[in-house]
Amino acid sequence: AGRRGETERVLAALAGGHVDVLIGTQMVAKGHHFPGVRLVGVIAADQTLHFPDFRAAERTFQLLTQVAGRAGRGEAPGRVIVQTFSPEHYAIGPVRTHDYETFYRAELEHRAALAYPPCGRLVHALVSGPDEAETETQAARLVELARRAAGIDGAQSAAAAPLPGASGPALEVLGPAPAPLARLRDRFRFQLLVKGHDEKRVLAAGRVLARAGLEAERESRGLRVSVDPSPVHML
Repeated sequence: AGRRGETERVLAALAGGHVDVLIGTQMVAKGHHFPGVRLVGVIAADQTLHFPDFRAAERTFQLLTQVAGRAGRGEAPGRVIVQTFSPEHYAIGPVRTHDYETFYRAELEHRAALAYPPCGRLVHALVSGPDEAETETQAARLVELARRAAGIDGAQSAAAAPLPGASGPALEVLGPAPAPLARLRDRFRFQLLVKGHDEKRVLAAGRVLARAGLEAERESRGLRVSVDPSPVHML
């Protein structure tokens, strides 16, 4: 479906019974109602599971549950086949029975251990620029500023009371490291994370990053710094 209107044409052909087999990406998984579909197959279900994002398991479970719901929507029963190297993974196994509560409990336990939301607070900063060395240097400078703002002097602090269910670090600053998409449109990209269950200190470090990022953009031509206090995507 590379041209405008092609997606609608293909879906209309499927709905009208003119197409028997539809092959697509995640686009075919969401929101469609085709009563005649009796078989759904998912190839390489592990791909989204291994994205470098703390929400990878959640998104994998959501996607598989959604695509499984495309089969058997009419009078005839449906069948779903998932090809995976990790059939017992807590994000894949419960899909068999649409058991979201089992997935939720397992996922929340992992989030709590590492102080990821909703058991902690997270600030994500992305530094990009045309020169790799300068961009990495500026990212390292921001890390040091964030550490000082958070009161970290080489050792992690655990002074604050954790959020409900949290058992991870009070606060830590990670990075800088190349972003998962390390180069995009001829720009080098480095990221850093401030996270922990001490929400006040995490946000204080985030504000320092935002101010320092504006200064770095003025000083370095072509440099861009984005600070997200509630990141949804981290690629």
